[in-house]
Amino acid sequence: LRGLGDKEKIVVEDLPANCHVSGENINISFSTYDVQYKQGNSYLLLLRRSTSVYIEEYTFSFVHSSLIIPLDSQMNSAPASGLIYGTPLSGHYGSNEIANAVSNGTFEQYVLTAVENNPMADGDDYIKSTDISDIIRGSEYILEVVVEYADESVSPDRDRALCDCRVVSLLKGEYNSEIALIIFPIETYEIGETYIVAVTSRGGSSLLTMSSKNSIFSTNQREDIISILYEP
Repeated sequence: LRGLGDKEKIVVEDLPANCHVSGENINISFSTYDVQYKQGNSYLLLLRRSTSVYIEEYTFSFVHSSLIIPLDSQMNSAPASGLIYGTPLSGHYGSNEIANAVSNGTFEQYVLTAVENNPMADGDDYIKSTDISDIIRGSEYILEVVVEYADESVSPDRDRALCDCRVVSLLKGEYNSEIALIIFPIETYEIGETYIVAVTSRGGSSLLTMSSKNSIFSTNQREDIISILYEP
């Protein structure tokens, strides 16, 4: 209905969780462990579409952990047996608009109208940027490093590697360690080689990830990078 382009098949990352939704006149607890999908059935999925630094395809995950709405075979109405936050639709009729949309078969259009102004993908523009100025200015750290060791077994799809890197110089940020653990996309590095990388931390973690899909630079670009950092 929205956000897939010409894709016909996607993978949704569904991480089981115990959830609680609270608010005015709302107090719902449910577990996504209890959600039972049935092969061949149709569902309305409200998803968050994200761009990953390490994966070419978009990734999809549920908004607020889980939102499961089974649909009828015509894909144009949400039956009363549908679920939102693990409870029947009938328990969520907080407004006449939603109740009417479900009963007259326009629930999907109601949802599309509700989300039409939402961004299509989290971080899409920056992560895919090829503008070195954007990447340098938007990154938490700029490090010059030597790749000393790489573990390519950390990713099930072998599409990235965890590299032990020796920090040669710090061009941006406050990074005090002489060793940096950096996740490199596969086939973008060689052991013993020196690179300038634009990276970010995960909530203060010692593990660093590329800040964009184009965050690995040659040392020949050092002067250009420094000039960008010192531009007014």
